[in-house]
Amino acid sequence: MNFNDECNPLKTEGIGLPLLFSERRSLYRCENERIESNSKNKSHYSTLEALKEWYEKDEVDRFLIGHMSSEFLVECSFEGKICPQKYIHVFINFRYGNCITINKRYQDKEQEILRTSNTGVGSGLILKLNLETEYYLPSTHTVGAKVIIHDPSEDPNPEEEGYILTPGYENLISVRQTIVQRLPAPYKDQCTDYRAEETASIKNKNECIRACIQEHNFAQCGCVDQTLTAKQESKFCDLANESENCCLNYVLDSMSRNASSCRCHLPCRSVNYNEKLSRSPLRLRKMITIHHTADKKCKPNQGNLSINIFYSSLDRHVYSQNPKWD
Repeated sequence: MNFNDECNPLKTEGIGLPLLFSERRSLYRCENERIESNSKNKSHYSTLEALKEWYEKDEVDRFLIGHMSSEFLVECSFEGKICPQKYIHVFINFRYGNCITINKRYQDKEQEILRTSNTGVGSGLILKLNLETEYYLPSTHTVGAKVIIHDPSEDPNPEEEGYILTPGYENLISVRQTIVQRLPAPYKDQCTDYRAEETASIKNKNECIRACIQEHNFAQCGCVDQTLTAKQESKFCDLANESENCCLNYVLDSMSRNASSCRCHLPCRSVNYNEKLSRSPLRLRKMITIHHTADKKCKPNQGNLSINIFYSSLDRHVYSQNPKWD
């Protein structure tokens, strides 16, 4: 998909797509071309430098300083059996670091996915996590794990999807599947089959929107937002440069006010799981981890988290668009 054809100059009327806002926007306040900065504040400046250092690292370095899956994922079971290792994969997200995906379908691997014909608590996927909160940076605002339930054929999207689950709780997540099948142009939704081309770099609607925003960023500011997905060869804006950051804010604000010109349509097939969440505190003895400390005492591990995902019903709702006339 060529975004030179898909992204036109900023429009001044009409209703555009909802845009994706970057975590970078909170670093500076830009008002009426006058830059108000907190960079003189030592802690604020340290946050800027830490973010800048993180985003300038390559993928290998970010992986090495992130949570290791063997430490993060303490237990994994499906239908009461230990998850086979071949169904557990690690991928690196630019914003969230090291992530784990379970039961993902890969096009280049002939492997059956895990399936269940049972419903109710304990009949699906059970995970026990150690968030290793003692290694969190002082600049980290929240403690928790981002959990996304998605179709095995789709790539997980932590930036726009999922829930943040806090440690110290057992979380029950019941799911019930809904499928929506849309029609492409000339019909109203003009859906896009993002999976039609195996080598396509744009895999979903949100990636399409991010790529379009970056086109506008480069055209207006001469650089792109590091905190949004970007090509490796792109020129990144400097997180510590107030002018460049305020330029990025201006571009996004203009696109939001004047209706985005990004032609990013809904997917032709969507799978939703209609999650319902409930939780209860873990018992203290479930949170105890033995540490070989000088006083040889046990201390509670505040980073433990339990997740129990299951189908509440095997009924599936399918909504399919059909043309009135062929």
